[in-house]
Amino acid sequence: MRRIPLLVIVLLGFASWANPVLADSVCGAGNFSTIVGTSCDIGSLEFTFTGVSSLGGGWTASDLYFTPATNGFSLSFLGGPQSLTANNPNPLGNVTFDELGISFNVTAPQGYDFNGVNVASVGVFSASGIYAFASGGLFAQSTAGGAGSYMLCAFNNCQTISAFYPAATPFSSTASANVIVFDVWAGSGTASWGGSPSTFTMSLDNNVPEPGSSILLGLGLIVVLGCGFMMRKRICRLAPDTAPATALTPAAQK
Repeated sequence: MRRIPLLVIVLLGFASWANPVLADSVCGAGNFSTIVGTSCDIGSLEFTFTGVSSLGGGWTASDLYFTPATNGFSLSFLGGPQSLTANNPNPLGNVTFDELGISFNVTAPQGYDFNGVNVASVGVFSASGIYAFASGGLFAQSTAGGAGSYMLCAFNNCQTISAFYPAATPFSSTASANVIVFDVWAGSGTASWGGSPSTFTMSLDNNVPEPGSSILLGLGLIVVLGCGFMMRKRICRLAPDTAPATALTPAAQK
């Protein structure tokens, strides 16, 4: 009976390894000013929203509405569509900006790694002129990969580009990211964004042992070792205290 607490400790260790502690709260829909700077859970993912960045427009977390989604979240800009026109003498050296983004960290459940990110947006963006840029939803930087679409004009040559690339191997169970809600700027020209929400989601890859399999393996080892220990104790108890008798040699039999 004195060995039972050791078994309990081992089982508790396996349970805590397979079920990591999540944040204290579940992410709820609401103004992003109540969420930035906190940690919360969306499904089995734990997010920590670390800040808001704005260039040119002076926007803050209060200008965003946050909605949880499957493996991610949607961001709606409360300021509506954005558009700017610039006519700077030096289009490449003097640029007018209007952009808003956020940064966050995220942890995957035990047994899963991040292998990519995704952006879903029905936002309409456009650009024209010598030098202009527009985007309505973009992973500007992420250790879990990148995704999004944007339009870039350089010397009146405008192209719409869709980008998606997975995380670099080996994949990780933690990731950091900077996402752009909208981004319009111009040196000489016009850039605009239609104002529709964007949903940013994370892709998972279960390329490591699942928690359930690891628990079963651990329990199996405990049972085998326990049975071996008990069997050894039983054999020792059944064995006589004296050494077994040796066979008599012919000389001894005489």
